[in-house]
Amino acid sequence: MSAAWYDPAWLYRRAVTIDNSANATTLTGYQVVVTLTPNDFTFAHAQTNGQDLRITDTDGVTLLAAWAESYSATSQSAVIYVNVPTIEANAAHTLYLYYGNPSAPSAYAGHQVFAFYDAFDSPFGGPVVLHNATTYQTTPTYDGSGQVVHPSVVEFATPWHGYTYWMAITPYPLGNAALENPSILASNDGATWVVPSGVTNPLAPAPSCDHNNDPDLLYDAASDSLWLYYLDTNRAAECSACVGQPFYNHNYLMRMTSADGVAWSTPQVVIDWDLGTDPLYLSPSVAYDGILYHLWVVDKATFAVSHATATDGVSWSALTPVALANPAWHIDVLYVPAKHQFWLMANYPSLGGGLAFATSGDGLTWTTYPHPALSPSTGWDANLYRSSLLYEPASDTLRLWYSAYNSSKVWHIGYTSATYAQFLSSISTDGWAVSGNGTWTSSNAEGKRGPSSGRLVQSAGTSMLMAKPAPLVSGFIQEWDMYDDLDATAFKIVRCGDASGAEVGIGVWTGSSATHYVYHAAGYTYTATSVARTTGWHKFGMRVTADTSVAFFIDGAQVGTLTGQFADVSQIRIEGYYGGQTTYYVDDVRVRQYATPEPLATVGAEEAA
Repeated sequence: MSAAWYDPAWLYRRAVTIDNSANATTLTGYQVVVTLTPNDFTFAHAQTNGQDLRITDTDGVTLLAAWAESYSATSQSAVIYVNVPTIEANAAHTLYLYYGNPSAPSAYAGHQVFAFYDAFDSPFGGPVVLHNATTYQTTPTYDGSGQVVHPSVVEFATPWHGYTYWMAITPYPLGNAALENPSILASNDGATWVVPSGVTNPLAPAPSCDHNNDPDLLYDAASDSLWLYYLDTNRAAECSACVGQPFYNHNYLMRMTSADGVAWSTPQVVIDWDLGTDPLYLSPSVAYDGILYHLWVVDKATFAVSHATATDGVSWSALTPVALANPAWHIDVLYVPAKHQFWLMANYPSLGGGLAFATSGDGLTWTTYPHPALSPSTGWDANLYRSSLLYEPASDTLRLWYSAYNSSKVWHIGYTSATYAQFLSSISTDGWAVSGNGTWTSSNAEGKRGPSSGRLVQSAGTSMLMAKPAPLVSGFIQEWDMYDDLDATAFKIVRCGDASGAEVGIGVWTGSSATHYVYHAAGYTYTATSVARTTGWHKFGMRVTADTSVAFFIDGAQVGTLTGQFADVSQIRIEGYYGGQTTYYVDDVRVRQYATPEPLATVGAEEAA
């Protein structure tokens, strides 16, 4: 009987048979490598970058975490790793490889695949789980630009008046605030957005002077209606022709409601801030915790966040400052019943424009984390702005729509998601411990994958060491990519070490060989390999097994073996040495299990949906 089909949007699939028949041990959470060639894969049926590939378990629908070491439609070759929950002993296990969805975003997630993984894609030194969207979503606007800002998304368990997702946005072409009027879009997949039939955007006209801005959308279950909050801002500097008018130098929090998403009430003023005495508040965000409605706003001048409550969403209490460690810019707050918490996602000027996450039990005192939730890229989302987050408790998934602009001030919205437990771990975990002289950062000057790699700049005086705990039992392979620029004096070594301080490593040490790559034993005896140094990225690896032997690999080929080393590892280390002043780059350090014999993957014939 054929397994169920994952999703009809994926037009093709192939069965992948994992042969573990020669292994008497059941493997759990094992990283299997799937190699694709023209003999067993139709590259013309997949996206040119392979980002539409998905792998499921035996049932055909349970999605498994995967990561692409390489994918080339030109050379028709790919190497994909997939984390398989269980591979039975002395048996074969079937997976399904899906492809053929031209609009699918990338779902590769190294952190979910490997026992240890760091892509060095965060400029703040932490691991990355919530990845930048490879491209932006299409968002129709009343002005025809398709450029939008400040998304606010509501999701329904079953379609509400025809749609699962509703989103408030404002057009913002090239930063033109005159068109920043609240509008509504809807979707059934969170990716393809339309103007619902019967809706005329914008929902509210532009004010007499200055501009509308910063919409926030809320579903109110008690009234079965959508509530849209936004700001009608009338600053004195922008309203010189309106001196004496009631709205002159005032900032209004407005509310509109709709029972069907199509017909909207007349905008209602719920708060009137006199800008002669009150701060200019921005980015209102409203959430309901089952008892009270909560409002948060940001002071434009100080980036301080304040909070108010209401029983009806209209008559708000006085604002109270909240305890938030970092000054915030545009914010979004969600109440998560499954966690009994408020979650906040904010654009933080102090973090170079990255998005940062915080949690709170009462909406007033917030717990922040050492690493950003999402960092700017060098592409369409080079500058991050307001986001909108949702949570799906059944799958423990945090989902994020975020606005951003590129170097030309073109504004769009992207989407990304991650398992919440892994996301929280990634922003909580400390980065690499650094000692010695030099600098250790991420850099986009060279990169094997993703927006950046790790860069070590070794200065004179002493060695520089980056270390990260990685408690690993025997039977694993540690791999990473390193860029070699053929500098004449260099020490570029990545190592793994045990609790006693013994370590083995492989890379470049011109003091041992200026022309060939080297590896070293726990006693720091270096051996030159037969592989000559060449400019560019190379994959290095070490396999540590229970018999205390270590095998060394360069670009997939074994180049040497040492016995009598160690079986267990407690740290991964990246080091530069004062005798080899240098700059070098590493990317995608990963650790995977190793079983003897390794289970082998065979790709079957193509099936069509």
